[in-house]
Amino acid sequence: MSDPEYINNSGDDGYLTPVEYSGKCEEERAAEKRRILRKAKVNQVLNNPTGEKRLNLNGVLDVPYCADTGATLNIIPQRMVMELKHLQPDLVVESVPADRSRAEGPDGQELELIGHIALRLTICTAAGPVRVPHAVACYITTNGTEFLVSDDTLKTR
Repeated sequence: MSDPEYINNSGDDGYLTPVEYSGKCEEERAAEKRRILRKAKVNQVLNNPTGEKRLNLNGVLDVPYCADTGATLNIIPQRMVMELKHLQPDLVVESVPADRSRAEGPDGQELELIGHIALRLTICTAAGPVRVPHAVACYITTNGTEFLVSDDTLKTR
């Protein structure tokens, strides 16, 4: 087998591109890049060295979570929402009606809910990542270090 031919990709980086790849259109390269990034994200979630449970938000942010079968709401700490907004500036956070501004946490402590947001979730499980099939409402609280996943979300198919 002979060595592949190379052409100058006319970029400022000085790298050469194999001739066999030079004809790919931008869409194909972008799709290939997305596939590679998606695989890398899945591997990152599955090979979590700390062993803590991880949840992916909107395909861009991995956070620790706690599955609570007694919870009726998905709860996300404000800190996580701020990180997510940094990655997705167009993310819409909505206010919470006055009658839903308080909730009870898993430890019985009262939580102040300051907003809510619709997010796409992928839960890392021992069997592999499980994508929740639709965006779910997540209520924002000022404190906490983990995303609290509700019973309804855990049972969603």
